[in-house]
Amino acid sequence: MEASTPSTDPQRTTPDPIPKGSRSFRASVDTSVLQQDQEMWKRARLFVRNITSRYTNYANQPIDIFERDLHNLWYLFIGAAKVTPTDEAAADRLAIQVLVAREMGLLRRLEEPGTDEKAAHISEAANGAPSRMWVDLPFLATDLREAWKEAMTGRTAVPSNQLANLGGFTARLVAFGVCEVELSQCGLLLLREALETPRPILPTDSADQKDIPLSHFMPALSAWLRHGSYKLLGLCARGHASASSTDDAESPEDQWVTAGPLLSTLSPEQRSRTPGFSMTRWEFWKQRLAEVAGDHGALEDTVQGQARHCFGFLDSWERITGGDGHDREIARKAYYGIE
Repeated sequence: MEASTPSTDPQRTTPDPIPKGSRSFRASVDTSVLQQDQEMWKRARLFVRNITSRYTNYANQPIDIFERDLHNLWYLFIGAAKVTPTDEAAADRLAIQVLVAREMGLLRRLEEPGTDEKAAHISEAANGAPSRMWVDLPFLATDLREAWKEAMTGRTAVPSNQLANLGGFTARLVAFGVCEVELSQCGLLLLREALETPRPILPTDSADQKDIPLSHFMPALSAWLRHGSYKLLGLCARGHASASSTDDAESPEDQWVTAGPLLSTLSPEQRSRTPGFSMTRWEFWKQRLAEVAGDHGALEDTVQGQARHCFGFLDSWERITGGDGHDREIARKAYYGIE
């Protein structure tokens, strides 16, 4: 057989983002999403068991196979999250499946003795922390962040209701302490696009990406803040701004933590405190939500109502953490142990 000539077509040389051998699996997930399949959580649960069983029972399978399986597993979870209504108990059940996987701990298996060994030895499913299966949930944060990046940049068209469902799923994981910092940055990206970026509140006749209305993001924002606002307050109170260890050359830190254009009206001193999570941004979000909630013009009741709920989620946690009976800043520092 003749050797093939390397292609000069840039489309042919671009790395395939889909792991080898995964196309048919992901196509089946996409079909289930289109069909609004409410049984996908069972498939995810069984896939976790399947991966575990194959790793522990068949030592001849290389770790690369399981890396592919993990990426496919999270693709399945993300697909299931998009079609699982965030305000139903089924959404809790889906997120709990991730906790169940994590609580299986570090996978270990018996390896047959080598030529110079007398007895079988134990190996661990790890390429080094934070890639230990299942305890570190390898690639979950990376793959969920990629899904959010695609949704926020418009590379993947995600309907508003599916974005809300995904928001509720991600925020639940954050509330459970799953990849807390990395996944909280997905919420930060949503808040930046929804509240810190100039955009019409309601749909317009323009098809320009810039004109995606605030109303498109409000259901997702409401779901996020309902389940994750307590964690966001803690990160803002501590001024957390470090880059995630999952960032790479195509996901620079500023994509996730830089404040949006609407904050450019702040003073230089305030802007210096806006990278990452900060109380400056927290207060701006409350201000913007109050503006939308208080607009008595032609806004749809649902948009105003969602804005009021979002404001309430933020404000309530300030009160719960001591702000009802004390100065909020002093109470917040005491609650979170900030010097």
